[in-house]
Amino acid sequence: MDFVTYGQWCANKLDAAIEQGLELEIPCTTCDGEGVVTCRHCEHQHDCNDCGGSGFEDILTSEIKPESATKIFKINDYFNEMIETFKFLAFVKNKPLIDVVGPFVVYYRKEFQRWGEIL
Repeated sequence: MDFVTYGQWCANKLDAAIEQGLELEIPCTTCDGEGVVTCRHCEHQHDCNDCGGSGFEDILTSEIKPESATKIFKINDYFNEMIETFKFLAFVKNKPLIDVVGPFVVYYRKEFQRWGEIL
């Protein structure tokens, strides 16, 4: 069974957001979305200067490079959306869920186990 990979899914999500003119909350690359940074000299924590402490960057969706899409969309959201899609597909095709979702779960475990990002 064919299904979209995480990279393809992210690119599709980004394309849809651009088409709809949506604004995405993109985690700040300086503070990793935390809103605070630690001074490397004195270890004092303060609001991130790049995002003003919000944890998010102000950037237009249309300015996001496609190769950055995997940094914006979460792997767990991909997994959950794909599982919901497979549930619906199993229902429509009147097949056991495991028969429909099994190949995806195998792919997911192989692909993301190396980064320790399995649910």
